[in-house]
Amino acid sequence: YLLGNPGRAQTFLTATLLFFILSLTMLFFFKEGNKEKRVKINLILEYKNAVREFIALIKTPGVNKFLLCYFFFNDAMLTAVNNLPIYLERVFKLSDQTKSLLLLAILATSAIGALLVGWISDKVGLKKMLLIIISSWVMILMGGSVRADWR
Repeated sequence: YLLGNPGRAQTFLTATLLFFILSLTMLFFFKEGNKEKRVKINLILEYKNAVREFIALIKTPGVNKFLLCYFFFNDAMLTAVNNLPIYLERVFKLSDQTKSLLLLAILATSAIGALLVGWISDKVGLKKMLLIIISSWVMILMGGSVRADWR
């Protein structure tokens, strides 16, 4: 233990120290190349251009529906991923080591699955593959919410 009681906070201190030590080489040995000349920017004009481009994007057919669906899909995925460790601890009483190994296995299979799903989506189409993925997530989350406690 570095300081005080063992716990999750110890990993942050270790990570901070490692980052500091490993970043020293960059701080001392990296030399910047030629500096570019400064260009004056008209902020009002830049904001007007950004708003104009956003309006043009929104007027494109299908973009509104895509952005709305992406928001809900992405929000649901992030909520599930962020709350999975809490759910595993509270419902299934898994230890931190077991959760870490499970999440490591999930990340490894996700990397392999991303390549496979990318290849399949080239064959069947992006929209169809997205619907398959969303349906799979729904079934997996519903199945994961059932607690196997049949004593």
